[in-house]
Amino acid sequence: MFFRRKKRNAEVTPLPDGMVLETKTMGEKADFGSTVKERTNEQGAAGDRKLGFRVRAALLLSILAGASVFFLYTFTYRPVGVVVAVRDISPGTEITAADVVVKKVSAGDRHPEAYTSATQVIGKRAQETIHKGVQVIAPQVEGNAAGLVKSGQTVLPLKNPVAPALSAGNTVTVVAVMNEGPLVLGQATVISAPPSRPNEDRMVLLAVPSGDAPRMAYAAQSGKAVYLFVQ
Repeated sequence: MFFRRKKRNAEVTPLPDGMVLETKTMGEKADFGSTVKERTNEQGAAGDRKLGFRVRAALLLSILAGASVFFLYTFTYRPVGVVVAVRDISPGTEITAADVVVKKVSAGDRHPEAYTSATQVIGKRAQETIHKGVQVIAPQVEGNAAGLVKSGQTVLPLKNPVAPALSAGNTVTVVAVMNEGPLVLGQATVISAPPSRPNEDRMVLLAVPSGDAPRMAYAAQSGKAVYLFVQ
């Protein structure tokens, strides 16, 4: 007796309406892997660019910091030679090699009109008292380039006057502000006007008629302020 085996039909579960079964071929899988690799490479390249930018920025900041230190040293702290009086020198006295010496000071402390070599002043006469330890400047020496102090004039120092930018040789009108109001003191010639510096007193030297010097000096000391108006 022979028995026949019945073939069982495979049961297939139908998909819901609208659902599509997606399959991927080997090629599509390879494309997917390539896409991931490309994205990884792009992210790595972006990271390299950011790192390169940071390195360049740090290098630039280092260069700028070094340049700042160089210029600060060059224009402020760099040692320079200036002529300094080793004793008091009276007006009219001929300056000799025993009266002066060249000393080193920082560039920021050098007076704009200070001499840098003793040979520039030896053999010339002092136009005013040059005190010991003070830098010798052009207006104090007879026959200096400016030659602004004339016969019958006196050098009058003014501390922190209110004035625009001044140059040696400018003619100015001196006005003092007193308790009673402004007082015109007369005219004068600028012989030295160093530039203003923060937190430092500014001393301007004027050549004034000898007869007006006492009145101007008193008004400058007792007044509220002194103004210089350039003619």
